[in-house]
Amino acid sequence: MPDYSAQFNQDKAKGIKAKLAARISNKVVQRMTKAVEDKQIWVWPFAFMLAAYNDLADIGIIGSIPIIGDVIDLIVWAILFGFTMSLGGHIRLKIWIIISLAGLFELIPFVDPIPTWIISIAWGWYITQKKGQIAEEGLRKLQGGVIDRRAVAEFR
Repeated sequence: MPDYSAQFNQDKAKGIKAKLAARISNKVVQRMTKAVEDKQIWVWPFAFMLAAYNDLADIGIIGSIPIIGDVIDLIVWAILFGFTMSLGGHIRLKIWIIISLAGLFELIPFVDPIPTWIISIAWGWYITQKKGQIAEEGLRKLQGGVIDRRAVAEFR
């Protein structure tokens, strides 16, 4: 009598994967994939350089001139918003809030010596790295046929 257990196990595995795919929408998987891409995005080195340049300029003579320092801060604010346009979904919204708070803080007189731009970019980079790591782990488990509930809840 032939042994059909291998075929039965393959069919059972296909059924489990189909159920997993049905339980997790394509939108969640796309968000997780975008978070992994954002983790390795080219934006962060340029944003760090721009933030460091502006914070160093604020400490120097340029930052002590009220109108010129504020105009430069507004230009940097706009450029950093443009940099973060390439980030995905809810991660982008959180980083926009962080950058907006840093920009508003920079416009307060006599606060220029505090490196607000570097702090905001470092915080945004940390959030992106953390979300990307959760997404990588969730996608790896999903390929193995297991749902990572934490990752799905994070990107739902």
